[in-house]
Amino acid sequence: TRARREWASLDMRDPVLIPSDFWGGNGLWGGGRLDLAPSPDEVLAAYRIGLHNLLVPDSPRFVDIAESDRPVVQVPLGGDLIHAPTGAVLVQLRWLALEGDPTPVDGFEQPVFAWR
Repeated sequence: TRARREWASLDMRDPVLIPSDFWGGNGLWGGGRLDLAPSPDEVLAAYRIGLHNLLVPDSPRFVDIAESDRPVVQVPLGGDLIHAPTGAVLVQLRWLALEGDPTPVDGFEQPVFAWR
């Protein structure tokens, strides 16, 4: 989203690395209504979510896979499962900003389908 207002970035010192070494850029907005206008060349979809949606009892989920010793993270949102790297950033937001837990999220894996 290209907003010309103040953005609060999540801590880039705690990167979410995945096998492709791709960093998914994420931002937070806390200054009133923001009209989302993602670049269609860069973003498939953009969503508004209330922070309360990150605090549901069955979130986050962790799944073991044979291909990695790291757990795949899943964040259920709106009928979908959000995986790393975005899912890891959402977990970090919940843990750090909402619960005060500084546990790193760099040990999460993305699902195998994303490796291809």
